[in-house]
Amino acid sequence: MIIIGSITCSIINWLVIATMINCILMGVPIPTISKTNYPLTHIITSKNYIDIQKNFECSAYSTAYLMRHYGIQANGEDIYKIMPNKMNNGYVYPKGVVRLLKQQGFKATIRIGNITELKREVSKDTPVIVFIKVYKDKSYLHYVPVVGFDDEYFYIAESLKELINVKDMSYNRRVSISEFKKLWNTSDFKMPLYKYAYITVSSNKKLEV
Repeated sequence: MIIIGSITCSIINWLVIATMINCILMGVPIPTISKTNYPLTHIITSKNYIDIQKNFECSAYSTAYLMRHYGIQANGEDIYKIMPNKMNNGYVYPKGVVRLLKQQGFKATIRIGNITELKREVSKDTPVIVFIKVYKDKSYLHYVPVVGFDDEYFYIAESLKELINVKDMSYNRRVSISEFKKLWNTSDFKMPLYKYAYITVSSNKKLEV
């Protein structure tokens, strides 16, 4: 019993420490639960285009996509140059995406939710930046703007050329909801509680159509 209690205590301590470190480095996510209704299907069709990244710049390309959605001309390569909170390997913590968007006059919030909450956010007609794995069996992480959904798929403005699987004016990647959920579960030893994360963005600026 003493050994079991000691192991349990160690696990709890590890969870607390890991969560604190995640919040400091990555930002504090807000759990989101809402009871508002949303449609069965929705595709965002605002004037925009999809850039293809060259290196590890998905954070900036997703951010630029959101800025263009609000009528601000931006490209991923330029945004990456000014992106804060870069790691040594060039990747960017979610906190950096939020900081840059706030610097540009937007309201940006890191949230934790579920499939229902993600659909509800996208149905507000604003793309949502989602933090997912590149491949479900790999640890590489990736930012993508989700721009639509129906009862079978999520639709994405994908910046990685090798992941593009469809051509449409509004999106270039389609992922089944069951597959998306696996990609969205980014929890691992270093991030035990930081999964199903996404960034919502809003602005008082008038959207150009």
